[in-house]
Amino acid sequence: MTGTIWSRLAAEMKAYGEALAALDEGRAAIDDARLRRVEDELAALKARVAAMQPEPIPPNGEYA
Repeated sequence: MTGTIWSRLAAEMKAYGEALAALDEGRAAIDDARLRRVEDELAALKARVAAMQPEPIPPNGEYA
């Protein structure tokens, strides 16, 4: 499952980079709706990745 998440993150980052490159080049091919969708999906993906962070091990090494 982790591989799928990272693959999706890579795809989203690529799409986001392409969208930004299109804006920098002044091309009209990128529309605001697609850019917003990519940004929204990237934010949601970042939240899911942050939620996957492992919990720290307690000092005594025992879990509740």
